[in-house]
Amino acid sequence: MLMSVFNRVLIIVLLNCFYLLMPISLHAAEYDTDDSYLQSLSEEADHLEYMGRAEKELQASRKVDTASPNTIPESAETASTGIQSFERVLMKEYPYTFELYKKLGSDQKQKVFVTIKETRKISAAQKMIIDLYKSTLH
Repeated sequence: MLMSVFNRVLIIVLLNCFYLLMPISLHAAEYDTDDSYLQSLSEEADHLEYMGRAEKELQASRKVDTASPNTIPESAETASTGIQSFERVLMKEYPYTFELYKKLGSDQKQKVFVTIKETRKISAAQKMIIDLYKSTLH
């Protein structure tokens, strides 16, 4: 007798769970669409955050440039020796600028490296990265 009551309760609980979960499975495709939309919104927010923080890194670099205009910072000197060195400096010291840089094409990356090599100013390269990245958004 006790076992049959337990079985009945168990069946009722399972049916209720099925009843509650059924709408979710019926609308799964709708949720997938919502998820991809939310994912794209999240990615755009990330891009905006990277842009804002990369611009703050640029402002800080410009302050260094104006504080000692005749001195080449060690990071700029290192960055101008080769593209891999430049990328390591960006990754280590300017992570948000580096995130934007990673999204550029190889021709654009080469232009940025030529800029750092010629100017020996990280801020010039950062400005170019930000501008090139902005141009890819349009």
